[in-house]
Amino acid sequence: MRLFRAGVTPAFGLLVIAHGLLHTALPLREALSPAALALDFMPLILLGVAMIGFSVAGLGVFDVWPFSSMMRPALVLASAYSLILIWRFGQGELWWLAAVDAVMFLTGLTAAYRHLPNGHEAPATQVATPASARG
Repeated sequence: MRLFRAGVTPAFGLLVIAHGLLHTALPLREALSPAALALDFMPLILLGVAMIGFSVAGLGVFDVWPFSSMMRPALVLASAYSLILIWRFGQGELWWLAAVDAVMFLTGLTAAYRHLPNGHEAPATQVATPASARG
């Protein structure tokens, strides 16, 4: 059981990073052309936030220091932007990608996945008291 638990977290981290990188394969070539971006730049924002958010969340799952505290909000934000991107461009063949986004959204929102790191806690500092105050 320990070996299984030790492998679940890295597998989930790789899934999150791979999901973010797979956004480069979305069929949005017409929406990302310079002429289309001059009229509507929202696809670029949605795609960029989703890709960066999933990458940050995946690194946070691996407990990389600056990203572990941002992992859950990044996962929720990236999944929401990815769902909006798929909905806005009506990519019907990507229904499975929307299902993965919905699961990741709920995972980040509810913290149902118990192996997600909570972020780094600040170490407790001890305040030195002067010898005269100790009594």
